[in-house]
Amino acid sequence: MLKLAKEICELQGIKYQPKIIVIVICPDCDAKKFELDGTGKGKCRNCGHEASIDEIEEIAKDNWCHESEHMKTFNLMTKRGD
Repeated sequence: MLKLAKEICELQGIKYQPKIIVIVICPDCDAKKFELDGTGKGKCRNCGHEASIDEIEEIAKDNWCHESEHMKTFNLMTKRGD
């Protein structure tokens, strides 16, 4: 896909400047529409929440680490030992 985008830029005579955008779950509305860009800032397309990558990392660690510990306990208790 990037190769095609580069070819289009060459045909149109404009500089090829690829940008990477990573989409994660928004800490406010829980929609998978929070876009993090190369500057380390992001904004949710759903609710408009803005935050830095550091804030999102901190929130994700708080929310997801606790859930994964819960899931480890749940899995341990529900396995039958076959």
